[in-house]
Amino acid sequence: MKKHFTLLFMILVSMVANNLFGSNTTGKEKSVTANFYTDITLLTKGSSINYVDLSTGSPVSWQWTFEGGQPATYSGKIPPPVKYNISGQFDVVLTVQDASGNTSIETKSDYISVVDAPPGWSVQASASTHLISVPASISLTGFPFGYGDFLGVFYLDENNQEKCGGFTIWDATNNRALIAFGDDATTTIKEGFADGELLSWKVYLSQYADGANASVVYNPAMPVSDGNFHTNGMSGITALDVSYTIPMVVEASASPAQLCAGDPVQLTATATGGTMTYSFSWSASPEGFSSNLQNPVAFPDENTVYTLFVDDGENTATASAAVVVTSQPVADAGADDTIVAGAPFTLSGSNASDAGALQWTTSGEGTFSNSTLLHPQYAPAIADIIAGQVELCLTAQPLSPCTLSDTDCMQLFIEPSVVAFAGTDHTICADQSIVLVTATAENFRELMWSTTGSGTFDKYNLLHPEYFPSAEDAALGSVDLCLTATALPPEVSSVTDCMTLSFQQLPEVDAGSDLFVCQGNDIQLSEAAATNAGNLLWTTSGAGTFSNQNA
Repeated sequence: MKKHFTLLFMILVSMVANNLFGSNTTGKEKSVTANFYTDITLLTKGSSINYVDLSTGSPVSWQWTFEGGQPATYSGKIPPPVKYNISGQFDVVLTVQDASGNTSIETKSDYISVVDAPPGWSVQASASTHLISVPASISLTGFPFGYGDFLGVFYLDENNQEKCGGFTIWDATNNRALIAFGDDATTTIKEGFADGELLSWKVYLSQYADGANASVVYNPAMPVSDGNFHTNGMSGITALDVSYTIPMVVEASASPAQLCAGDPVQLTATATGGTMTYSFSWSASPEGFSSNLQNPVAFPDENTVYTLFVDDGENTATASAAVVVTSQPVADAGADDTIVAGAPFTLSGSNASDAGALQWTTSGEGTFSNSTLLHPQYAPAIADIIAGQVELCLTAQPLSPCTLSDTDCMQLFIEPSVVAFAGTDHTICADQSIVLVTATAENFRELMWSTTGSGTFDKYNLLHPEYFPSAEDAALGSVDLCLTATALPPEVSSVTDCMTLSFQQLPEVDAGSDLFVCQGNDIQLSEAAATNAGNLLWTTSGAGTFSNQNA
């Protein structure tokens, strides 16, 4: 039966194509033009369709590509039926070529729409069939029935359960054939219609993902019009009446879905279907909000789920909308504190969990170990110590969608302590000495200079001694000069600070070996060498000239 139906379908497609487009009898075209057609572009997964070539210009070769289909490609004028086993939107491409090598490509994007059968509408095919014609001109009454909806016939199985015995999909444009399958007498179960069993009609409304009962008017001109299944029967219907009421559907939304604590949120209730006469009731979790308005405004200060209850007098439905609430950031720099100068201070700030980035700032000149951490260390600068106190402030940036930051400050009091500063790093010539005039010290009992080299100080216990580098110091390239200050009583601590003294080596030059040159000739001074040199300058006791005095 399946082969007979495929042949019948191909004949119908060919007739439709000829009626719509006519035969290609215009004679030889100047160039080839690819074109094709199929009257069925909406089908269910597992179905097959036939394609008709409408190319002009005397093509001699045809190359087809069927995205998502089987076969996926075909070479030839008339492809076999193409089966689609996956759902989706698929392209079809035809490339033709004439005897002169002219090529034309026709691509129809998303040409074929393949959809899944409705849930529970699986059909068991058998050798016993009843063909039912569903014309495009069918009279439709009741609930609107349209593109992408399904029409099916149902029977009762051996357990008196309703099962689908055949269906077709409706595109509102093309005639359709619905095949109802009969029971397979070779099995012990009932998987199709029995002869004479009533054809029970149903529709599946894709827009609502819901099924409904339907009644039909049979075409008396067809061989069978009694509304019952007959093996090898052929029926047709002329009218379809769908009995369906749109169920009440309720949606709840909250805008914005993320907000800052204390900001307003607009709740919106949408109801469709049912009796169209609605009453609304809102509640919240956690509790604290309720409203009988359809679209109220709320001011949550924590994460909240708003629940909507709708009653149309006959039906009830609920929906919910959640909002995520971000708290305003709260910064706490900690309590005021006191430290002894010279020691770092660990900050004890805290902040609310809804704070974003953190930033510590100081009114002084000290430094943080990491100013973006909650508990960094602060190292007071000399200016901070001299001032005796510094203000340290913590700023907590908000998390989106909050926009306001929060800042809190604490006072850090600094008691005097021994201070030593060896001075700034310096560079001198290798044959020079240096007076350490940039060294400073405060609150000290005694001072002591030391060196990592072998040079000498004129006075080791002065704040600004003169240092005389040794030859070994110069050879090293640099040495550290360190100042140690011992604290005044009653403190017993000491502090040490070092500066780096670097040496610039003395320049050395070698003009090269004595040379002889013939009169009138130039000479290349290739043996010259210079180390530790800045600018170079050649001079002569004669009247000759150099190509470059600075080379």
